[in-house]
Amino acid sequence: MAASQDPFLVDGPLRPAAPRDPHAESVLDPTERGQDVGREATMNELIDTPARPLTDDEKDEARSDAGDRPRTYAPASERVAKAPAPGDRELIEEGLDQAPSADALRHPGDRSDPGELR
Repeated sequence: MAASQDPFLVDGPLRPAAPRDPHAESVLDPTERGQDVGREATMNELIDTPARPLTDDEKDEARSDAGDRPRTYAPASERVAKAPAPGDRELIEEGLDQAPSADALRHPGDRSDPGELR
């Protein structure tokens, strides 16, 4: 191969402006971002695999399955508050005998006077 006649390349080819990034191989191309090759392969395999026939036990369970119960709706006048769970009452009453902290007084929350919002 003949040497270049370009006077600017007398000392050889130009060095790159920045050193080569050793992790350039691990950076995804912008068109491939947000894609998981392994997940896609697994999902495609699951989609393409035909369904297997049900076993006798699975057929028996399917026959005896009642399915979802129908939803029932009650008017607001007939709705009743749910009783607290066994440990909830202690949690509710735990802080009632203590004075509110200074931070709580600065931010009264639900116990504030609604008149202050007018």
